[in-house]
Amino acid sequence: MTSLSKFVSVGRLLILTLALSLVLNCSNRSDQNAQVSNSQDKAPANGLELIRQREVRSQTKPTDQLGNHVSTIDFRVRATEEESKEFSDGIIPWIGLDEPRKEIDRLLDGDRIVIPYKDVTLIIDYPLGNSTSADLRTGREGFSRKSLVSEISRIYKEIYAEEEKTATIITVPRDQRKGLINRNETNGKYAIWGHDLSDLALSLVEVYRSPDGKIVLSLTIES
Repeated sequence: MTSLSKFVSVGRLLILTLALSLVLNCSNRSDQNAQVSNSQDKAPANGLELIRQREVRSQTKPTDQLGNHVSTIDFRVRATEEESKEFSDGIIPWIGLDEPRKEIDRLLDGDRIVIPYKDVTLIIDYPLGNSTSADLRTGREGFSRKSLVSEISRIYKEIYAEEEKTATIITVPRDQRKGLINRNETNGKYAIWGHDLSDLALSLVEVYRSPDGKIVLSLTIES
């Protein structure tokens, strides 16, 4: 075989190899795309999974736009003897928002001023489809844990009451819920989803100073 013939044969072999590689790559991509498509087509098995995914998104909200972080305030309640069976260290790391007065006397450092500002803006976005804010003012030197949780509870109660007034989808009573016991999503002013007020508890308040000097509070709500 001449040198030219050898060169042509090698060239043809390279072309065939490249063509085969392209076919295999296209096939692999098609398989990957099909797998992605199939996984996207599979909806969560039940409403509980949908709520779990939504809670994860809500609790990982970005806070960069709120301003500079100033402090973190925790809310810990001294457990009763019965509650200590579940909380071995004797401390409950949150306080209920529905009836905080039942636990407020057991709130650790409850009377200590933790926000030394008279005016703050509260951001409420969980479990709300339409987030909102509320301005709080105190005539004292600032907010203690007790006064803060009382104000946050009051705002939440107003939000839930307004939701009921403005919604055409009625909240299904607990004793009438089948299967999933979570609160159904309603279509009122705030589009509340997933949880009744009695499900909610406050564990942390993150304090920020906005670029224009306002004190902004972001809440961590347990449910």
